[in-house]
Amino acid sequence: MNMAILVLAAGSSTRMGQPKQLLRAGGRTLLQICLETALASHCSEVCCVLGAHATELRQHIQKYPVQLIENPHYQQGLSSSLRVGIAQLEKEEVEAAMVLLADMPNVSTAHLNELIDRFHEHPQQPAATAYANGLGVPAIFPATYFPKLKALKGDQGARALLNQDTQEISSLPFSDLTDIDTPEDFRAFLRKRQE
Repeated sequence: MNMAILVLAAGSSTRMGQPKQLLRAGGRTLLQICLETALASHCSEVCCVLGAHATELRQHIQKYPVQLIENPHYQQGLSSSLRVGIAQLEKEEVEAAMVLLADMPNVSTAHLNELIDRFHEHPQQPAATAYANGLGVPAIFPATYFPKLKALKGDQGARALLNQDTQEISSLPFSDLTDIDTPEDFRAFLRKRQE
């Protein structure tokens, strides 16, 4: 199956005060960690949506074989990056898309591949990551869901859609969520890595 990973990395990191995609852990930026995780998975293609700080980010990821998609409307929130990314995948007639955020460095390639396996069992419905507070990304959507993803507004991401249709979604539990939004989040993440 022709499945692409869509890495969303267009945010302006206002709460962080600097581009969080470029924060370093173990000698690599968070965006590099994310792209390496995605490229090692069983997906056929990796695309990365850039917006804020796009020029700077490009310099750090030019060696990676990923398709870069520019979101000129990134200030309109997460939904705008989904729209731009999904529109590109529709042109390529991709059959399914995995949505992944650039600020989740604890997500492993093994988790992505297990999610892919779950999706292949029921390819007509999404497969999502299950957290204590509901379903979220990484998540895989069949192409039939692309119009719903493009209809999201503002800072709504795929999570909003996943938690509407929970009965139709296969889920994979994940307890080690690290969503890095503030300097405190990042310091906690680095401390955990050293334990």
